Amino acid sequence: MLNAIINAPFLIVLIACWLNNLGLVQQVLLSLSTVAMFFYTHYSGVLNYRKVLKLHCKTDACWTLFKKDGSADTYRLTENSVILGPLYFLYFQSTSESIAVILANDSMTSDEKRHLRVALKVYRKQLLAARV
Repeated sequence: MLNAIINAPFLIVLIACWLNNLGLVQQVLLSLSTVAMFFYTHYSGVLNYRKVLKLHCKTDACWTLFKKDGSADTYRLTENSVILGPLYFLYFQSTSESIAVILANDSMTSDEKRHLRVALKVYRKQLLAARV
């Protein structure tokens, strides 16, 4: 589901590149730049959701993020984090970097989904007050 949400705008823009009155050269250039932006967005880590394999909320309200490369770092949740329908936009900050994680309902079990939603709604102030 998340991939469809991220890929849909690129598909719409690519179709729009050809459904206009521009010349063929401009249409090709727009299409190539759209495809280049698609690959840049997906493989450069701009979205960062592919780098994080697992999230774990610790008892001190800090979060441990387990990354694809096997490393695990401690982060705190920032106030920009929000739940919008089936999507969870989580923004984390450590002493050295920021990471944005986008989760969809279908990427979690029902219990994990419920626990995360409760944690973000009920314990939001405590989670935001954590210090790394």
